Amino acid sequence: MIEVPQLAQSLSLAVLAWGLVGCLGTGEEEEGGRGDCNPVDPSHCLLPFPSHFFLEESQETGTGWRVSFGSESLPENVDGVRTNPERWNRLDGFPILGPLVSLLPGLDPSGLPGPWHIEASLAAESTTLLLDTVTGEPVPHFAELEAFASELPERQVLVIRPVTPMAWDRRHVVALRGLTDSSGELLPGPSGFAALRDEEASSDPDLERQRDRYEQDVFDELDRFGWERDTLQLAWDFHTVSQEDSLASIRHVVDEALAEAGEDGPAYTVDEVTEYGCEEGTRIGRQVEGTLEVPLYLETWEPGDFLRFGEDGLPLAEGTVWIPFLAQVPCALLEEPRPEIPLQFGHGLFGDRQDVRSGALDAIAEALPAVLMAVDWTGMKDDDIAPITLAIATDISDFATIPDRLHHGHMEVLMAARALQGSLGRDEAFQSEGQSLVDPSAVHFYGNSQGAVLGGATLALGDAYDRGVLGVPGAPFSLLLARAEGFRPFFYLLEVQFPDPVDTSVLVPLMQMLWDPTESGGHMPVMTTPVLKQAAIGDASVTTLGAHVMARGYGSSLVTPATREIWGLEERDPPFEGSALVEWDFGLEEPIESVPADPELSPHDNLFGDPQAQEQVVHFFRTGEVIQVCEGVCDPE
Repeated sequence: MIEVPQLAQSLSLAVLAWGLVGCLGTGEEEEGGRGDCNPVDPSHCLLPFPSHFFLEESQETGTGWRVSFGSESLPENVDGVRTNPERWNRLDGFPILGPLVSLLPGLDPSGLPGPWHIEASLAAESTTLLLDTVTGEPVPHFAELEAFASELPERQVLVIRPVTPMAWDRRHVVALRGLTDSSGELLPGPSGFAALRDEEASSDPDLERQRDRYEQDVFDELDRFGWERDTLQLAWDFHTVSQEDSLASIRHVVDEALAEAGEDGPAYTVDEVTEYGCEEGTRIGRQVEGTLEVPLYLETWEPGDFLRFGEDGLPLAEGTVWIPFLAQVPCALLEEPRPEIPLQFGHGLFGDRQDVRSGALDAIAEALPAVLMAVDWTGMKDDDIAPITLAIATDISDFATIPDRLHHGHMEVLMAARALQGSLGRDEAFQSEGQSLVDPSAVHFYGNSQGAVLGGATLALGDAYDRGVLGVPGAPFSLLLARAEGFRPFFYLLEVQFPDPVDTSVLVPLMQMLWDPTESGGHMPVMTTPVLKQAAIGDASVTTLGAHVMARGYGSSLVTPATREIWGLEERDPPFEGSALVEWDFGLEEPIESVPADPELSPHDNLFGDPQAQEQVVHFFRTGEVIQVCEGVCDPE
């Protein structure tokens, strides 16, 4: 995990470099209508979000709908650069774990079902509702005010966050009632919605066109559920993306590349083999460095570029690129040669393959024992810092470079796993005394921090993995960002370019729409690989709330005795097989608000080298069993 001061310095350098060709704008947004806006809430073009208003019928999609933002629907930065909707308008719905955003100025958050009281969102007296219109059941969630806009309370949005994945290709209704200001007075809600609710005529033709659909799809639906129309402060509906549409591009890239590679895997080079020797106390006896040839689905191999698409709308490969890998061979295998299932590592935020050279990983590789391998994670590696910064500072439409390059990054990780199972794993660099050190039957995966946030998607996409461990994990990104100290510099840039906090608040769910197929949240319903997740209470980099969402999405159990109760997760007596979440209690408070925990005390890196946590990891990889390694609950004592 890259340190925050280092990241801030990198961002500053990137902004400075960009400043040589242009300066951050200071102009004010022009007055006047923005057009293409949802009239339900005149306070912002996109509110409430996501909304059926921004869908149009389509016979070419899985849902029968297509996202349809207008040319002036999306936020404009201080330099007058309007976000281009083209990439969003390819989708057939909205994310299955995306945040739901609305604005009721002056809202007192004490009446909301908060992150530690999820059961309140399902209670009959709940003030918020997220309703699945097919099952007729509420979707569990929590609701909060977006904390980073606290200095402008009139522009501080209400965010509803699902805590289990919504169904793909499903219409949902959102409703609010009984919400008050700090004095206990009921808030009025947006004027456009009030006109629909109270059946008042409006001069806005866009609002009038929604009237009939609102009657049937929103008000009648809520009435059947038992929420009376005259109590509603705001209600709207939206449709989630189809599985086919959401995962089509990533599945195409991965499946086509693996099919082309075949059972032997991609072509490779072994460029350098370093023999360290195995003196007493030495864990790693050999290092292997080389490259793998993979198809190039990006327009170029330069950081900041985008996927190349064919006429069928799917990514198109042209040519190949050689990606570097780094592998470590433990002395336990060199001294007693035998084939063992290899271990692949997914690095932290803006890291690279060199992160595999870690004492903590050396200990795990030696204990298993297993050949340890890593590649860079294209899309969120060190080379991607500057392009991400430039996208925020110049044109947020270019955010698409992150999910586009992550398509490639997942493919590269999976091609590396195939290489270990194929000809690379049989190379003499991974032999000792003529004996192969790689068992090609499977690959173990261990992702830490960012490698865990992304790793859930890789585990769901690949068939090489028999089991995975995700250290300090979480999903979705839209939940993690505001609570992650490592992303604060990016939020600072957003605040410069988009002074209205509502713009920033809707940009995050817009980002989630593109992020979905490349992170764990977008793959939860199709995860079949057993996963052990280890989380640290008080983590300032990846909030444990994200680990809880991931655990529910994977059908995980807590290990008896659990550190604390977590809504939707049951304890199970160890040992057992399957997926599990284990939390370590470091005696730290976790904020209720959407801000990071105390970064000075953050235990984010503590579990990586913790002997008990490592014992649990090694046992899980060896046997598939989840065991309790702590005496009582897991804590540093």
